[in-house]
Amino acid sequence: MKPVESLTPQRREIVGFCEVGPGSIRTRWPGVVSAGGLCRLFPATSEQEGQGSAVPSHEERYKVALEEARCGLQEGGIPIGGALYMGDKLVATGRNRRVQEDSPIIHGEIDVFRAAGRPQPSWYGSLVLYTTLSPCYMCAGASCIYGVTTLVIGENQNFSESEDLLRSRGINVIVLNDLETLEMFTDWTSSHQDLWFEDIPDPRRQT
Repeated sequence: MKPVESLTPQRREIVGFCEVGPGSIRTRWPGVVSAGGLCRLFPATSEQEGQGSAVPSHEERYKVALEEARCGLQEGGIPIGGALYMGDKLVATGRNRRVQEDSPIIHGEIDVFRAAGRPQPSWYGSLVLYTTLSPCYMCAGASCIYGVTTLVIGENQNFSESEDLLRSRGINVIVLNDLETLEMFTDWTSSHQDLWFEDIPDPRRQT
C-alpha cells in the first residue's frame, strides 16, 4: 500500500478546515496542518508515531468530517462535510461548497474526491469515506466509481435514499446516528428548505 506521505504534493494538499488564526496552525488531528484555510498532510514525527498504537475508531475519524460541516455552516454554506481515509491515513477532506462557489455539483463528497485527486490502483480496497449525511445519488455514484469500500455516515434521518444503491455495489454502509450532526442539520434544513431541495429530489417538484 502506498503511504500517504509519498503521494504527490497536489494530492497532499487538502481543501478543508476553516482558518483559525493568522499563519499556519497545527490542528488537533495528527498528520494535518492548517494554513490559510487549506490543510496539508505531513509525515508523522517519531514522537507522534510513538504515541500509542491504537487504531482510531470510526467515531474519532468522523470528527474530521463534522468539523468540515461546521466550517461550511460558518461560511454560510450547506453544513455537509466529509473525510477520506486510506487505511489509517487521512487522504483528503472537503465540504459542500455549492453556495461558496455558486456550483450545482460541488457537494461534500465531490469536494473530498476533488481534493484527493485521481484515485490510484494501490488505494483500492482500503478507502473509507466519512460523511455527515447519507449521500445523494450523485455522490453515491461517485463513491462507487472512486473505489470507496466503506462509507461511514453521521446521520441519515434527513436523507437515506441512496443507501440501497451503495450496498448493492458492495459498499459497507455504517450509520453512526450522531446526535450533534442530526441536530445541526435538522435545524439548518428547517430554515433553508429551498437551498436544501437543490441537493436532493425536491418533494414539491411536479413530475
